Amino acid sequence: MDLPIGHVAGTKGVPVAWVGFSGFVATTDPLDAYGGISVPEQSLRNLMERLNSGSQSMTGHHDGLLPVRTRSVKAELRPTPRGGGGLWVEGEADKAEWTALGEVGGFSVGGRMDLAEEHWPAQPKAALRVSADLGWFPPEDLVAALRLMSRDFGVRGSHLLQLSALPPARIILEVALPVVAAMGPNLAASAVWDGLKLLLLRFKEKKGALARQEPDVPIPPPVFEFDLVGADDFRATAQLRTENPEVLKLALGTMNAAIKAARVSRGSVESSPDRPQLMSFDPESGEWNHR
Repeated sequence: MDLPIGHVAGTKGVPVAWVGFSGFVATTDPLDAYGGISVPEQSLRNLMERLNSGSQSMTGHHDGLLPVRTRSVKAELRPTPRGGGGLWVEGEADKAEWTALGEVGGFSVGGRMDLAEEHWPAQPKAALRVSADLGWFPPEDLVAALRLMSRDFGVRGSHLLQLSALPPARIILEVALPVVAAMGPNLAASAVWDGLKLLLLRFKEKKGALARQEPDVPIPPPVFEFDLVGADDFRATAQLRTENPEVLKLALGTMNAAIKAARVSRGSVESSPDRPQLMSFDPESGEWNHR
């Protein structure tokens, strides 16, 4: 299992037990899942600076719903056993949150790489940023989805790089709350819905091809994660896992009401720039749950 490493602020007044961790989080070795591309050494140095300054967040298994507090994080460049360069990180993590992750077999970082200018012009005032795992969604698929979404909003696109052996099919949308509010009453005509439907279709096509090649290897459903920001500094992370378009449609159509409920309960739920409110969608009940 893999972890992006960083720092999350602790909770005032709550005693925390700590457990140590250490390991390589990224190297310059080729990444098979992304066609053999390598992380430049300068990128490792940039990440090292963020880790040492405490500005890089940490979650378990590349999952926005599994934040982990850390302290005393130190990062440095070291040679790897394969002869390349690697970023070594050590520190302490909240023991309860670390234990809740289950078996942790290694560490990795997740990063984003903006689409090349020739694929998608930069849009600095975009209301929506869509990041999709490069191993599952090549540039042409992401660009096709962005074209659909850009009917209603300015949209930025990024490749998501989850530097683990078997990266999940993850799609992350960084979105302002007015965009979510616009989806609720008229989802069938929503450009965001059209773009996500296309990405879901591309996932199912690739899953079918992989299943024919390796029928015994289970392929989990894609992960849709929404990083939501309000004008008053309200933040939430909402997530669902499904390859059923009807489930995705139901989740999108009811998300705005769930966010309103989260905002009402804001005073009783821990919230900070590093700790947004967490929501997950249950396909069985068809409801958003606050965590």
